[in-house]
Amino acid sequence: MCTYLRCFVFFTLRNVIATKHCHFISLDSFTVLSVVYCGVPEKIENGYIVSTTGADYRANATYECNGGFTHSGHTAMCNETGEWNNLPKCTCM
Repeated sequence: MCTYLRCFVFFTLRNVIATKHCHFISLDSFTVLSVVYCGVPEKIENGYIVSTTGADYRANATYECNGGFTHSGHTAMCNETGEWNNLPKCTCM
């Protein structure tokens, strides 16, 4: 049986989300695998990104606040719809 992988990347204008669709194709069937991509983690006001584990589904971005600010949460996560969830907010101390 001959099997190969073919991938296509689709972009939407909303939040510049890219979705990669991969097809495992054989002579008698194929399976579709969709990889969700959130893109670069969003910037936050009065804060910055310290690290990230990637930009695809379930990736995390860790944030810190500028001096004189405190945050609600440290980490945002890429969700299944291609958006970053739980972005921290930096507020004046």
